[in-house]
Amino acid sequence: MKLEIENIYSEDGRKALTEAYTKSMWSAGVYQKTTWCGVPLLQIPEDMVILAELIWKLRPKLIIECGIYKGGGLLLYSSILQLIGEGCVIGIDVNITHAIPVKTHPLGDRIMLVQGDSGSPKILDQIRHKLTEKNVLVILDSDHCAAHVREELKVFSPLIPRGGYLVVLDGVMEILHDVPGVPPGWDKDNPETAVKEFLAANADFERDMSCNRLGSSFGPGGYLRRK
Repeated sequence: MKLEIENIYSEDGRKALTEAYTKSMWSAGVYQKTTWCGVPLLQIPEDMVILAELIWKLRPKLIIECGIYKGGGLLLYSSILQLIGEGCVIGIDVNITHAIPVKTHPLGDRIMLVQGDSGSPKILDQIRHKLTEKNVLVILDSDHCAAHVREELKVFSPLIPRGGYLVVLDGVMEILHDVPGVPPGWDKDNPETAVKEFLAANADFERDMSCNRLGSSFGPGGYLRRK
């Protein structure tokens, strides 16, 4: 494949270059080699930096991540909270087995693991005792089909305070849909589809595009701020 960009310094040129890099990086599986404090996480440095910035700025008392893989993301959030001096992290997944070792990590004291479906309202019953906190940050990174993300948005959006964020990752699937080897349907069945529907029905949320200023992101347009 030959990449032709007329002007890499123009806005259109930067966008084309970023999308090409994102596709190439994803196809090579580079994101699968990322770790935090020795534990893998399926994120890229650009999103990790933005999430760390958000946590430092918002100083949330509670961070909820849906879809935790081996727990590296939980440690990332916990490490920033450790610097702040307060706050806890809840990791939700249908299978928490691979992330259990993070509980014995030096940063594990701030982490709670919950097994269950993050798209079901019943999941809130398992963390009800933690929901007294008003300053909550939620990160959705589990089942990426539009239907599941749609349900997650219904479950967790009410927890977000004014000025707070609900982060929906992997809307990048819409960009990646034509990468060789990608399953059919990614162009429509993805988190971005659910986000568009959610924003159309919830005027109190807006995209914070400044969170995508570093270029490549697995959550393009997915950093949602409550007005």
